[in-house]
Amino acid sequence: MEMLEKQQEKEWGAALKERDKLTKRESELQTIQRKQCIGANYRSALCGAVTRFYSRASANQRALKAAGRTA
Repeated sequence: MEMLEKQQEKEWGAALKERDKLTKRESELQTIQRKQCIGANYRSALCGAVTRFYSRASANQRALKAAGRTA
């Protein structure tokens, strides 16, 4: 009976170690995913800002040309 208990304890210990490794890996993957999401949001915001800047610059150029024609 004692051998069976020792074997079960070994298996239980191995299962707990495996669970801990998987939990740690899951946490690492979630961290990576969050960083990628933050990076994507930053790039998206940056692209939007650049697009708005060039859109305004283009509108300002058109306004200046129109003012030059009417003056």
